[in-house]
Amino acid sequence: MDTFVSPDARPDAGGETAQSSSCQDDVQSVPCPPLLERAFGRLGGDEVWLKPTCEGERQFEMPTRRAVEETDRLLGEYRPKDPEARRLLTTHRDQLLIALAWRTYTKKSHARTHMGFLLQFALYVVQLGAWSPDSNDPLPISQRYVQLFCEQLQRDGKVGAQTVYSALSGIGSHYQPHLWPRRKHPTRTRNPKAPYSTDEQETYRSVGLEYLQETGDGRLLATIAAGFGAGLSVDCLRVVRGTDVTRTHSGDVNVTVTGGATLADRTIPVVDHWADDLHTAATTLGNQLLVSGQPTQNRNLIQRVTVPLRQYADLHLAASRMRSTWLIGLIAAGVPSDVIVDVAGVQSTQTFRDLHAYVEPRTPDQRDRWARHGGRPC
Repeated sequence: MDTFVSPDARPDAGGETAQSSSCQDDVQSVPCPPLLERAFGRLGGDEVWLKPTCEGERQFEMPTRRAVEETDRLLGEYRPKDPEARRLLTTHRDQLLIALAWRTYTKKSHARTHMGFLLQFALYVVQLGAWSPDSNDPLPISQRYVQLFCEQLQRDGKVGAQTVYSALSGIGSHYQPHLWPRRKHPTRTRNPKAPYSTDEQETYRSVGLEYLQETGDGRLLATIAAGFGAGLSVDCLRVVRGTDVTRTHSGDVNVTVTGGATLADRTIPVVDHWADDLHTAATTLGNQLLVSGQPTQNRNLIQRVTVPLRQYADLHLAASRMRSTWLIGLIAAGVPSDVIVDVAGVQSTQTFRDLHAYVEPRTPDQRDRWARHGGRPC
């Protein structure tokens, strides 16, 4: 089972804990709670519960006693208006103080405001079923849950979702750094068909989400999700608008491509992992192109994404490589060639034949399963 670091784990706390002798003595690893595992599975989240590496950069360390006491002093007799939040603060004050004490507060108003954010976030995670105040598990202040919480605030029309995200990301990335994966800078290559790795895709995704949270502009996330989730080429990005991204009654997300002089009209099912991101970002764009604006405003439309992406995060993005990554994913998943031809809008399999070199060969067991059952479940 995967593990996470608990601030409550102590050598004398009872139960079994796993610990590497080369790691710091005060860092303990305990099994990931089944409640959290079920929640991530239900959300379809891509969260990875990591045991901290012994290289030492992503380990939890308790804030100083002085910092905790000073935070406690500033909070004083703070009492939230929400009775559920007030009850949670009473029962879990010590844990919440440890999470909050990573930041040095000099004003009561700042400490109390951030505690309010943290309490409302905790109630949201309880509502998701991802954490129970009655358990001994620490509150999971993970990147995925913080994103979901702030997205819900935006949908509810609440003001200040970007401020909440900034505050909670600062708290969570220090309190539980193993739940806030570090970005791996994507490699640059002259090969236009070389796929992006999973880590590189997640780097682009996190940047797109942060840009949307901070600016309210969905162009980066929409383009990234459309490239990795639907394989949209530069020509498609010249015609596809936010309103062309739709959700079906069953919850699936599709992209409709129409109107291009050299494009095949088609409906592309979006890969599940990118579906919600694309739909959320496209909704903010409305009748604009996914890259923002209108087709007549600028001939080099892709620069509407590549320039702000480079300025915001010093990242370079190649639409051809995103499309290759999408095609390789379909091939690796065993999607029939004729289906790939249809959804990719190409004439024949010759277009993506070279990409088979990037697909890992199937194991003997996988080959036997495909030979016996085809695409049906075993």
